[in-house]
Amino acid sequence: MTTPSGAEGPPDCAAEQTNELSLGGGFAVFDLGCQFVVGAGPEFKVWESAESCGGLSESYAVGVSTDGEQFIDAGTGFGVTSFEVNAGLESFRYIRIGDPNSAGAG
Repeated sequence: MTTPSGAEGPPDCAAEQTNELSLGGGFAVFDLGCQFVVGAGPEFKVWESAESCGGLSESYAVGVSTDGEQFIDAGTGFGVTSFEVNAGLESFRYIRIGDPNSAGAG
């Protein structure tokens, strides 16, 4: 499993090549490199670049995992959304973002 290259961080709409990833009806898994401890407040934010760069937003499903195999639903987002992990996990290492209509998205 590899993290999609160049898809981390907020979109740079002024750049010739933005740091974005098209899910194309599927999903992408991001490896944080180590376990991220769950605390009070949001743990991470997803930027849906179409909204950030003046386009039309789409919804997406998000899941988190400690092992990259078994994902727990972290919710759905639309546009720019912050996620607070309330799934009984103490930590997670992987984030999966996908089309909410595809199998295994969240």
